[in-house]
Amino acid sequence: MKEEIKQQWWHNLLHLEDRDLPWLKFKYLCNFMKNKHWKLLEIWCWSWKNLRSLHEYNPHLSLYWVDIDQDAIVEANKHYSDFIHFSCSPWEHTCFEDSSFDYIVISDYLEHVDNAHKAVVELDRILKKWWYIHVFVPCEWERFSIYWIFKKIFWFNVKKTWWHIQFFTKNDVENLFPSHKFQIVEKKYSYHMLGKFMDFLLFALLLNKKIARLRRENNKYYNDFKKTKSSLITIVFNKILSFANYIAYIESSLLKNIRLGAAGIHLIIKKH
Repeated sequence: MKEEIKQQWWHNLLHLEDRDLPWLKFKYLCNFMKNKHWKLLEIWCWSWKNLRSLHEYNPHLSLYWVDIDQDAIVEANKHYSDFIHFSCSPWEHTCFEDSSFDYIVISDYLEHVDNAHKAVVELDRILKKWWYIHVFVPCEWERFSIYWIFKKIFWFNVKKTWWHIQFFTKNDVENLFPSHKFQIVEKKYSYHMLGKFMDFLLFALLLNKKIARLRRENNKYYNDFKKTKSSLITIVFNKILSFANYIAYIESSLLKNIRLGAAGIHLIIKKH
């Protein structure tokens, strides 16, 4: 965790011309937030890149971010406390009062918590009635997906070293939000055949400590752009990442309404 905090992800904004998977996730969020004046919270994603970028596209939003890591909060406050309110508290009982927010963002979050049902109960507590939750979850336990096959054969989670401790199917994610309390109002899919293969391959390669360090310290998605041009190996590494992300972005964009074969689910959920 401490090594992750050293990443300089906050220096880079998400842009329309990026054409990659981080932009795809953000695009669905940004499109829904156009011209809104809402109070929005993002929970525990180890980066405030989404909120920084949202502020650029819609400065009318009131933005909040909560994380369990005090060091991350201290670092964040140095840069962006003028338009993001940062708080440190545990995921299962955040520091906010009941019905505090109009919109809550959980992206790449539920796979990291040890009890996803408790997490949803807390979301229910702090979200206002008739308002929204924005969800992205990787669905790595879909039957016969490459993640599922690998774990069945080798009894090893290829993403274990990156704190993926929960495995979901798309049905699992939807069932976390019971219909008597929540309504799914928008649903999209990503990480289809090419996307999930390249994602799996990347995390398999990251089991090598040298490659993991290269990703952590020189990845263009995690660090200042200047640092990603520091050496030939870094430039090549980021060119490969960019190409793979572009292919996966195109695939996911074309198949966004196709559930079959997808290993990622994007939901907008309304609380009753």
